[in-house]
Amino acid sequence: MEKVKLENILRKLNNNLDPYQKLIEFYELLGWDKQKNIDPTKVRLNREDLATLLKNEMESAKKFGLTRLEVGFLWLNKGPGGDDSVERGTLILKDGWQV
Repeated sequence: MEKVKLENILRKLNNNLDPYQKLIEFYELLGWDKQKNIDPTKVRLNREDLATLLKNEMESAKKFGLTRLEVGFLWLNKGPGGDDSVERGTLILKDGWQV
């Protein structure tokens, strides 16, 4: 298991990327080597942090011609999961997050 400061990842994300590209960049910043598949159930952050992340991503949907729901479901289906046991501001990469 590896801990990553969420702020360090979010600060580096390019907000000009469309939501699909941004999600890919999110995982690249976490160390995804693009040769393996990602198991998003093994990438966890605090539920409050996740809610904030989703809200921010959904608010950017319109500038890319997408609906809030499209972007929200993208992140809910392919993005990290929320976990109350994870410390705020921390992202947990569980063993096997890349398979």
